[in-house]
Amino acid sequence: MNPWTFFTVLCILRTAYPRVQQPDKVITVALGNTVTLQCCSDKDNIYWYKQIAGQPPRVMSAFQKMSEPIFYKEFKNDRFWGKRLGSSSNLTISGIIQSDEAVYYCGAKAFYIEFGSGTHLIIKECQQKCFEKSTNQVKNGKQALLSFNYFCDRKVFIINLETFNVHTFQKKGSVQQCLGWHVLWDFVEF
Repeated sequence: MNPWTFFTVLCILRTAYPRVQQPDKVITVALGNTVTLQCCSDKDNIYWYKQIAGQPPRVMSAFQKMSEPIFYKEFKNDRFWGKRLGSSSNLTISGIIQSDEAVYYCGAKAFYIEFGSGTHLIIKECQQKCFEKSTNQVKNGKQALLSFNYFCDRKVFIINLETFNVHTFQKKGSVQQCLGWHVLWDFVEF
């Protein structure tokens, strides 16, 4: 086989079968939730990058075969962790905040860095799906709303506006798991 023919076939195969794959092009996640970004590559050195619109990419972490992932700078905290298993190098982000919205690239390094196509992480804010007024109370001649329910994806917030206690439930299938009470303020008047 002619060397140029071999090189051409090799280039076509490399284009048709990328060595770094990110199966999810777009992931939408709600504030406060956890997301796992996937990267598949047979290379030994895998890096994750975060690129916010209009900014250059920033290196987040390095995944090397047979060792724990290393996280850099602002990504070196409990919200970011990763796992390398075989050809998968997955990045997990917990407690999603608005500034996590970006395109995340996985790159494999041998002599040069070859990037995956990127995963665009879109953050959606909790949207009020139900506002349920329970009871009113008159205090010092003024009416006050006592409680309402607020639903956000799989979380339910029951707020008592007299004490400003917030009771949170996490829905898991058909079961509600209590996440606890939080005291906010005293009394609200309308």
